[in-house]
Amino acid sequence: MGKILHEELSGAIIGVAMEVLNELKPGLDEVLYERAMVIELRRLGHLVEAQRSFPVLYRGELIGTLIPDMIVDSSIVVDPKVVTAFTETHVAQMLGYLNITGLELALLLSFKNARLDWKRVVRQQPIANDDAPDLQGVQPRMTPMGKRSRMNPLLSVPSALATAEPVLGRRRVIRG
Repeated sequence: MGKILHEELSGAIIGVAMEVLNELKPGLDEVLYERAMVIELRRLGHLVEAQRSFPVLYRGELIGTLIPDMIVDSSIVVDPKVVTAFTETHVAQMLGYLNITGLELALLLSFKNARLDWKRVVRQQPIANDDAPDLQGVQPRMTPMGKRSRMNPLLSVPSALATAEPVLGRRRVIRG
């Protein structure tokens, strides 16, 4: 198993989230947990950007903005939530934040229950041309519509889908 991305910092953030949950208890609005986390992380000497706006461009033109809840030490997007379970929509939102910010790691934190739930979402780096698979040697295959395709069935998973990685405790690492 490889090295965990931002292991020390993500552990510190999760520890702060646990402290905040123990102090405030479950069931409050997520913005209250976010504000408490900002206070505690800054008290511990971390740089926290709350509600920073990032422009979203399409072909050089501004089409809107994305606003992650928190970015800690210019390294990790943190999104406190009050949800029973994280959904694919939550993961997709984190992947969007990671793509727009250029960061590699996001933490989803749920304050719904007395026990903190969290999920790490990791943005996959593009494959360098040197490391790209040789798809020229792949034999054409028939698609369900009867059309020929040169796509390798092992590489045909849509890039927007995230895949589960090894588990930390009972928390899944998601790569997208």
